[in-house]
Amino acid sequence: MPTELFGPGGPIKYIVENINDTIFLITESGISFFDDNSDSFNSYNRPEINPGSKPKSVFSQPDAPWYRQGDEWIMMSADESVSGGDKALLKVFNEILSVNLTRDYLWVIAEENKLFRIARNNNMQIKNDLDLYVRGISNEDGQKFDLTDIVFTRGDNAVFVDLASPAYLKQNSIQYQYRLEEIMNDWSRWSNASTITLMPPPGSYTLKVRAKDIWGNICEPRVLAFTIKPPFTKTTFFYLIILVLIFFIVFTVVRFREASLRKDKMILEEKVKERTAEIEAQKQEITSSIEYASRIQMAMLPADELFNNSFSDHFVIFKPRNIVSGDFYWIGEDEHRIFFTVADCTGHGVPGAFMSTLGISALNEIITNNKGLKANTVLGFLRDKVKTSLNQTGKDGEASDGMDIAFCALHKNRKILEFSGAYNPLILFRNGEMLEYKADRMPIGIHYVEKDSFTNTEISIKKGDILYLFSDGFADQFGGDTGTKYKISKLKKLLAGMHNKPMSEQCLAIENEFERWRGSNEQVDDVTIIGIRI
Repeated sequence: MPTELFGPGGPIKYIVENINDTIFLITESGISFFDDNSDSFNSYNRPEINPGSKPKSVFSQPDAPWYRQGDEWIMMSADESVSGGDKALLKVFNEILSVNLTRDYLWVIAEENKLFRIARNNNMQIKNDLDLYVRGISNEDGQKFDLTDIVFTRGDNAVFVDLASPAYLKQNSIQYQYRLEEIMNDWSRWSNASTITLMPPPGSYTLKVRAKDIWGNICEPRVLAFTIKPPFTKTTFFYLIILVLIFFIVFTVVRFREASLRKDKMILEEKVKERTAEIEAQKQEITSSIEYASRIQMAMLPADELFNNSFSDHFVIFKPRNIVSGDFYWIGEDEHRIFFTVADCTGHGVPGAFMSTLGISALNEIITNNKGLKANTVLGFLRDKVKTSLNQTGKDGEASDGMDIAFCALHKNRKILEFSGAYNPLILFRNGEMLEYKADRMPIGIHYVEKDSFTNTEISIKKGDILYLFSDGFADQFGGDTGTKYKISKLKKLLAGMHNKPMSEQCLAIENEFERWRGSNEQVDDVTIIGIRI
């Protein structure tokens, strides 16, 4: 009796065979052999075995077990001595209960326990006269089509092809195979089903079908050509309609949108004109106010006569970035000293202008109300005035505004010059040598590390000495070929190259150099420079 590998509930038994000193394992999923080199089981494949088919029955015979896989009977012998014709004869039987091989015969016990003896190698000639007929082709509604002109109408989703091939030896032993060339790269698996069901998308197709009998004979393929018309929604005419409809909708929406935009544009233009007129009026009002503030600021700056009365050879360069400036220059005197300074307040424009007016007013008040002032004493009073005016106590969130300043007090005997500074230095040239006097590193205003007083530096002055005081606006200006800052070192080099010239020529040369360096760049800060020849 054969060993059945499958039952109603799944696999019943696995089989282990030793064939030609190789262990074979026959399971529900296929046949494997043990490979000593990899120490594992590998799949056992043979040309006559369909990929994916599974063993159905196994007949154990020493050194030559038989097993049925699909409709094929295969003997796993080492000498492969059983001919294809002998094995094909086994397909004649509907049910085989036992099979055994001897030198001259195949012994088979079939259904109802009938014993058959089949002579081996009798060179039986099997004529290949297999025919294949296409009985009909129909759609899912059962409508038959003429085989010479097969055109399926729109909506036919399934195609049924009925085949027939006479089998005189055993009923239902013919197998069929097909290939739809436009879709399939290879033939389908052999099947006993005589009806082929296809569900291809719309298009034109070529169908090839062929049959195989019990002996393995395969007939010539029959060829059928058929066409499946696409549904209306997939036709070119439908696409053209959709395209025209989309164009019409887009055109209508665009025209409507254009009309709406034109209307909105007209309304917006009117509003813009109104707002522009309002803004221009406000701008003019603000500009007029700032220009008036500029006149006030210019009025607070020292008149030229004050410098002319104290210094015969000097220049003043004052270039605000905006209408009003955060820089200021100042000159005053008491009984013993002439005071002059250049200061750079926090910010520029209107905010800086407020600080500059505060600075000028404070200096006038300090000089008027105090006697015997030194340069650093003036800066001390000025710092207190700024802190008081801005309510600076050092708390978080308070305004940290202030000013950087270079402040000088020249004794009227023209022999001693006192200098005190907040960040901004004093540059002095004497006999071609440049001397730089550093300022304290703290501003006029609140500071986190604040000394009690500013440093007062006394300098012996000689006739012909040249003094320069300036804000950082020139040095911080971007320009040149690389768009970089001018820098303080370059400014010192510029002054060193021209300090012997008359002060009026120096003034013009410095202004020309600034404009050359700035080029098309915007002015970044207020610029103030004072030059004095003693």
